[in-house]
Amino acid sequence: MADGGVKNVSGQPPSPPVDSTGATDQAPQATQKAGPEQTKSMQPRDQFERVQDNQLQNLTQNQLQDLSPQELERTYTRIRELMTRSITDPAISDADVSKVTQLLDRLSPEQYRQTLQRMDQDGVLAKYITEMEPEHRQAFLQQAARKGYVQTVALPPAPRGWGNPPNPPIPYRNDPNLPAPIRQAIHDQTVDGLNRYNRAYGRYMERYRQAVENSPTVTDIRRMGPPARYFYREHPGLIEPGVTRSHPDYQKFLNDRIDRWDSSIDMSHLFRIHHEIANKVSKLNGRRPAGDVWFKAQITRKGAQMGIRLSSERGVELENPAFTQSTRKGPFEVGGEIATGGQVKGSVRIGPKDGPGAQVSTDGNVELTGPKIEEVQPYAFYNPTNQEFGEGVKIGMKGTELQFEIGMRGISPEEVRAAIDPSSLGFFDIPPELNQGIHWNDLPESTRNHYHNILGWTEEEWNAALAQT
Repeated sequence: MADGGVKNVSGQPPSPPVDSTGATDQAPQATQKAGPEQTKSMQPRDQFERVQDNQLQNLTQNQLQDLSPQELERTYTRIRELMTRSITDPAISDADVSKVTQLLDRLSPEQYRQTLQRMDQDGVLAKYITEMEPEHRQAFLQQAARKGYVQTVALPPAPRGWGNPPNPPIPYRNDPNLPAPIRQAIHDQTVDGLNRYNRAYGRYMERYRQAVENSPTVTDIRRMGPPARYFYREHPGLIEPGVTRSHPDYQKFLNDRIDRWDSSIDMSHLFRIHHEIANKVSKLNGRRPAGDVWFKAQITRKGAQMGIRLSSERGVELENPAFTQSTRKGPFEVGGEIATGGQVKGSVRIGPKDGPGAQVSTDGNVELTGPKIEEVQPYAFYNPTNQEFGEGVKIGMKGTELQFEIGMRGISPEEVRAAIDPSSLGFFDIPPELNQGIHWNDLPESTRNHYHNILGWTEEEWNAALAQT
């Protein structure tokens, strides 16, 4: 049987599939039920059971022969005994459940089907399934698949990506014609498997997020490639195969699946990851991420300027110290600023020195100031290049100016189109001009700005990629 129902010569259930993240289709270990001493499981086995054990040692399921009517009846009687409570033995133990599974494993596929049908009619099957711990249920369903009583579903290839994403568990088809206890067992196994996959996928996405955060360059993030997609987002019909609207337990299983859904994963994981990629790329390229809100405090004295910024996306940031100089002639004031990081900015302001005015800077920032009242002058700004806007006040104090500002980085029309237009070039896509061998400086200015501001490309990364084509 492909992908998880493979037969083995020992007749024992195959080991669960293990993915590279450590997530498996293995059910958690169960705790031993508390209760009276398990007298039934301690009883010595009769000659019939010992002979059967010897016969099974080298047989596969297809080689099993039908038991004689007498042997089959003795097997069924033993199953009933193990699933029966009494005054002297009021509890059904884990060992009793395991023993029933072992007895069923001796049956040929046809006698297996007949015995489960008889157990269902006598109420023994429901008791057997109810008393199962998760690992017993898994062993039973693996056995039922080997016998051909239940069917597994072949899955399409799981999405691949950086960091060994987990594989989904191999599901069992929940056939509406199966007895109700078997349908319930398959449903419980399915929900447990879904939640194990959800937790493994949540851990995978966290590893991916940390790798993005720790990446020193945009090229390193691009080399990672996009994160692997959530399997059930691509294949919702494989969440619980067989459970359609015509299934007798459809509504019951749907409600139960929703109630037990593990919140380690939800459909917004990929959206959050791509948002964090955009933020990291903006940070590496010197741009503030969209949605960033900040409060800035700045002090200027004798041309020396220092400041600190508290950002919702970047935390605490120290502004590069800068030196400023300005000169005024009539209503015009021309200024310049040189930061210790090497950034140079010029500006032109029109308006009286302490009155309302407008200032335009070489970085695209436009600032409108109000009249100064008792050394306090309000202002508002907007930078269409960086999509930054906000307002603040400047306070003069004996040759020192204090500045307090609150601002926000908005989202540009280009970013909106890139987010909602499925045909737009993505961060991990290769620009067509790169495949055509076009150099960075030969690109139209609007294209260069788009590739840099939206997709994070720089001249250095472009030229390195061009050399490899």
